[in-house]
Amino acid sequence: MTTTLDPQAWARAQARALALAETAMPEIPRRLAFAATLVEAGSVEHRGQFGQQDYQVHNPDGTACTVHARNPTTCTCAEWRAQASEKGYACTHLLAVRLYTRAQEILHQEDCAPQEPEDAWPPEAAEAEQPPLLPPSVCPEAMFSVCLRGTMRGWDTQLTVRGQTQAEFLANFQAVQDMLDRAAGVHEARAGAPPEAQSSTATAPTPDGWCLKHGTQMKLQQGKDGSQWWSHKIGDTWCKGK
Repeated sequence: MTTTLDPQAWARAQARALALAETAMPEIPRRLAFAATLVEAGSVEHRGQFGQQDYQVHNPDGTACTVHARNPTTCTCAEWRAQASEKGYACTHLLAVRLYTRAQEILHQEDCAPQEPEDAWPPEAAEAEQPPLLPPSVCPEAMFSVCLRGTMRGWDTQLTVRGQTQAEFLANFQAVQDMLDRAAGVHEARAGAPPEAQSSTATAPTPDGWCLKHGTQMKLQQGKDGSQWWSHKIGDTWCKGK
């Protein structure tokens, strides 16, 4: 008996069956791939009679092998006869039968799944359907990053400022900078403290190439005479951070 199948649904079921087999048996990718080509070519034919699970698998050279997919499983091919003593061994024809039957099970599961009303998914909506958006992944390396060293309530502190955009970075930089003790504020607070207490106060050094005037990272420029300096462009002018 010939059964009419939806070619696209049958192709999806075959691909799903092959993916499951590759996950379960990653050590035989070539044999699985060849078995899949036999299924795709329609070379697996069910010959079950009187409850027996028999299949005939047609080879590319025109010959055919009979697979008895029951316990014990056997095949009439030379590959099976040579390896039958190996426990759990499956020849290429048996693999093709397993892929064929697994694809049929998957196809049957899809047929039995609840279906949406036809007017619920118009063709244009199905074509425009996109997979659900996932939360944006965090970039492992921030676009902007700088380390600030200073004191926080008298403790030596190093804080790292990061940002994916310039605006985000500057906002984070300002927030972290405000957390550190300002040099002037510390001196004012410690005006009456002993000299040794005043000298122990650390200030936040300026990172190399950082423009405190504009709050941005400058580029190291190289002169023809070998001289170097930090600068960045603001409009039509260049700033050296001073």
